[in-house]
Amino acid sequence: MRLLKGRGFWVWAPTEKPRGTVIYLHGYFDTVETAWNKQKLEDQFVRGGRDAAHIVAATPAGAAEKVTWPDLNDLLYHAQTPTAPIVVVAHSGAYRTVLPWVTKHADPAQPEISRLFLLDALYAGTGQMRDWMLRTHPARIESIVATKGPPRQNSEMLHNSLPPDVRLRSTLIVVPYSHMDIVRNGRVIPGCLQRSGLPEVAS
Repeated sequence: MRLLKGRGFWVWAPTEKPRGTVIYLHGYFDTVETAWNKQKLEDQFVRGGRDAAHIVAATPAGAAEKVTWPDLNDLLYHAQTPTAPIVVVAHSGAYRTVLPWVTKHADPAQPEISRLFLLDALYAGTGQMRDWMLRTHPARIESIVATKGPPRQNSEMLHNSLPPDVRLRSTLIVVPYSHMDIVRNGRVIPGCLQRSGLPEVAS
């Protein structure tokens, strides 16, 4: 296992030659370091068991901050992990980082996101997410939301707005956890990784 700390990102990998990429985006009121420590991300990544480079990337810590990585290619270049398939796990306000990655104006050379996990995160951008799902096959989206709040309402709206054939690639899961417990309880993130389609770490 190795951990590389870069400017605006940390990269953890269980092997020397990972066979995929996970990008984890923290929410408001956190930094890469506080998310790593408070959410015990290394332990959660280990439990996820994927042979992938796990990039923990900086996102805005509040509404007034600009998006740190509006260009996915730029992040992958600096992290030196342009390994497909690419899976994104985004919590809370990190939806702001994801939106430019999935817009129709994104760089055509940008590698495709194979799966997107939104952890109580869809506060806005339902239209962009819908357009992305209609354009990208066979990308999958999974929204894991708390019982109440805008992310649940928007996620239901997104899921129900998709045509039946596209809806098969969309999953909505309502969990009995609080907004922060979703990323801190050690259950949700490993479960996402295990469902990501990424290869397992060889035993």
